[in-house]
Amino acid sequence: MPRLPSLPLLLLLASCAAAPLPAEPPLLVNPPPPVAAAPPADPAPPPAPPPPPETPLPPLVALDAPIACTFDAPRWRGATDIAELALRLGGKPFVRITGGAARLSVPVGPAGDTVLQIQDAGFTVQGHLPASASSLGPNEPFVLNGFAIPTIFARLAWSEGKDASLAVTHAGSDDLEVLDPPLRATRPCADVGLDGRSFVADEAVPGGGESKKQDVKAFLPGSRVAIAVEPKGKPVARIAVKEATHVTVFESRGGMSRVSLPVGTLVVFGWVKTSDLKPAGSLSGYGTGSGRRGLRPPEVVVKERLRCEHDVPLVAEVEGERRTVGAIGKTTPIEVLERVGDEARVRVWTKAIHAAAGALFLVRAFDLHGCAAVQG
Repeated sequence: MPRLPSLPLLLLLASCAAAPLPAEPPLLVNPPPPVAAAPPADPAPPPAPPPPPETPLPPLVALDAPIACTFDAPRWRGATDIAELALRLGGKPFVRITGGAARLSVPVGPAGDTVLQIQDAGFTVQGHLPASASSLGPNEPFVLNGFAIPTIFARLAWSEGKDASLAVTHAGSDDLEVLDPPLRATRPCADVGLDGRSFVADEAVPGGGESKKQDVKAFLPGSRVAIAVEPKGKPVARIAVKEATHVTVFESRGGMSRVSLPVGTLVVFGWVKTSDLKPAGSLSGYGTGSGRRGLRPPEVVVKERLRCEHDVPLVAEVEGERRTVGAIGKTTPIEVLERVGDEARVRVWTKAIHAAAGALFLVRAFDLHGCAAVQG
């Protein structure tokens, strides 16, 4: 039987066994840099203030009756140098007008009230205007009372508005006595306008172009000539001749002559006594002229200048009464004089539109919300 190693030998062999390898040193790793703290966020802007409340506008200035005719013109020319518009017919004026693009609305019914709208420099205003403060011109020749034609220089009034027509009148002149006054005719709205159009009234004399031979005579100063529609008819007018006047003679028969001649701003035609006609002589010229008075703006203190990207309704106040009278057009500079509550008082003054003494012009703060300030 094999002999087993002794215990001391086993212990010796165990001590001679290979020693374990030393452990490897740990790898050195640079720690990551500290995370930088995020900068504090900018504070959120404060919320925009809410718009002011939208208060209702007062009623718009308007006619009480249906419109018979509407007339437009690039520049207003009334019966007087200055037209005064009111919030109601017969009221105190809130604005004075010396020009501007015009629209005149004439109602159905007897002459009395009209509404005039004016546009100038971005402002639009409208108000009541007495019919007597406006005048019309003929757009084409037509006959009044059977014997007179208004020329392009004539100014016409009206006595009544009808559906798409007007009963127009001419005041005549000191040179013409109308025996059945006034000179009048009912014409479609298109036949008249604020400016009138160009035409030659003499060429519109009835039967004038049919005359094969025309002669030229004269009425002498100081004579008084009766004119009739028919050769032996009753006179319809009498002409007071103040200066030598050329007369076109179309025909003569039975001691009467059919003629036409200028009288003021009219061409008058009809039958006169042939004996009233004299040989033609020289004709002295005449002319007229007119001017417009200027208005001076009042001194004011402007606290804000704004420009809006929308139209701003405009309100006028006179003696405590208010009406919406128009608008300030978008991008038109608005001069604010003061703000009170939910409204602002503004300046209204252009070359053609002038605030009347004692009148206030107001806009809603609601309509100024978001408008940009204008420097200067």
